[in-house]
Amino acid sequence: MRKLLLLVLIASFSTFANEAPILTNMVRIDIKNDTELKKVLNETLDEDTASDFFDKIQNSKLSVALSNDYNFSDGNDPDPNVPADDLGRTHGLEISFVKNIAPIINKDEYYISITYSTELYSNSTEPAAFQNDYRDVLYQNEEGVYVADQWFKEENFFKAVLGKFESKDAYYWKAGVGFHEINAEENDRGVLLSAIGQQRFHHELLNRNENRYRVYNNIAQDNVSEMGAMIEGEVGRDFTFSESDVRRTWLRVGSKSRLTSVDDASYIGLYGQIGHDYVNSKKVGFRLQTGLTADLYADGSAYSDSYIGLGIHIKPLKMAVSLKYIVPFTKDPGYLNALPQDFTNRDANAAPGEPIFQFNVDGRF
Repeated sequence: MRKLLLLVLIASFSTFANEAPILTNMVRIDIKNDTELKKVLNETLDEDTASDFFDKIQNSKLSVALSNDYNFSDGNDPDPNVPADDLGRTHGLEISFVKNIAPIINKDEYYISITYSTELYSNSTEPAAFQNDYRDVLYQNEEGVYVADQWFKEENFFKAVLGKFESKDAYYWKAGVGFHEINAEENDRGVLLSAIGQQRFHHELLNRNENRYRVYNNIAQDNVSEMGAMIEGEVGRDFTFSESDVRRTWLRVGSKSRLTSVDDASYIGLYGQIGHDYVNSKKVGFRLQTGLTADLYADGSAYSDSYIGLGIHIKPLKMAVSLKYIVPFTKDPGYLNALPQDFTNRDANAAPGEPIFQFNVDGRF
């Protein structure tokens, strides 16, 4: 109500200023066009919610996200009961550039983004033995580092997206087009373009002072790699549970889908998210959220997971960081099973779903 009254006062004062410029000459505001008027009103009314502090950007954003199933254990731990990581979904990297396109369409609600992402899915050449006691399948190379042979599938996306920002009690959406690749042959790509390269770099880094962590010998598969076009879409709705000037608790539910020329990789899914945002003096914001995802793929396989995440946005630094812990309820989708098609009991020996840590940092400018 106070904001509405303020808007009425501004409009009334502007009219009075035009009628009696001599009386108001010292306090008149010179508005050159509609865009400038909108900027002045937005700054005056300051209608942003605590959630907008995280969800919207004024100009541009560059984000880098790293994911890993690292379980804080020694890769050569003598205890066979320690869960083995680096199976199934393991290493990942995503780089994304997001641009607010308000200057183009004169509406501060839409964005475009360009994203490249890469994730590694792997399995041992002896999956049953590896999961029972991985020491049985390790061997040492000339440098004394323990090595394990593995099959792999690296999934890569390059896509452009047009979307509507998430907003309070409103629908949001996004639609994208791009390229989708499954790489099961090349294992020597650079670290910035390849999850396999990221895994190699990570393990070499862990071994820089002493040989304490196993490395992998990636075995290529013929006639498995694929590349093709894809389209994807998402639509969702935001609901407010409670709100104040500095806090907001929200629910978001939606559906997403992908149609791709990669075999069995098309899907349709549902998700739900609950979050709480807090902003301190419009300078530092905190977000705590959790959610569930359920996807059904073209081959009939299903994937679902849950997550909990914490984010911090420091506005004076134009920077935000977040950490997610993702817990799968199922194995990875069938098309990402890294075992060869003729592998005995292929589905039964598929890699188990393991928790994933995802760290994201973005800069806003």
